[in-house]
Order: sequence, then C-alpha cells, then structure tokens
Amino acid sequence: MLELQRSYYHYYQAPLQTSRKRGNLPKDATEMLKKWLEENKDTPYPTEDQKKIFERETGLTLQQISNWFINARRRHLGRSGILGKNNGNSAGNPATASGNY
Repeated sequence: MLELQRSYYHYYQAPLQTSRKRGNLPKDATEMLKKWLEENKDTPYPTEDQKKIFERETGLTLQQISNWFINARRRHLGRSGILGKNNGNSAGNPATASGNY
C-alpha cells in the first residue's frame, strides 16, 4: 500500500515537463516552398526528387519539407482554396452558400 501511495505521489507531484519550443523555418526557405505550392496548386505533391532539390536549396531536412507540405495543404488547400483564396467558389462553404457570414 505504501508503494502505491508513493507512486501516486510521484505521478501527481512530479514537475511538469516543459514543452519543446517550436522553431520557425527560415523565411527564404518557406518562400521557396510557398512559390512552388502556388505554381503547382493542381498537383501540390512534390516528388521525392523535387524534395531532394528543396533539401539542397533550403538547408531543410526531407522530414521538415514533407511536414511543411502536409501542413500547407491542410491550411491553404482546404475549403478556401490555395493560400486562403476561395477562387469565387462558395459552394463548399455552407456559411457563404446560404448568405450567412
């Protein structure tokens, strides 16, 4: 019983781990990736060879590049279209389709 109390105490009284600080990618690197994404909005999936070129030109790792494209497609190619533009199409957005903003 004492062992159980001790483990309970350590679990709840242990100092909280600090979260890792999120680092921002270099602006020139993200500008290059954004430009490519905008130019290839119809097929926003770079090949492995294209990612390797980005790796050499930006200094980012393949993992950082892949994650950037995953996040960019989620953020910018969702319902509102490429880089936040809705391209005049409100059919996919129920709020604008009904006239409610």
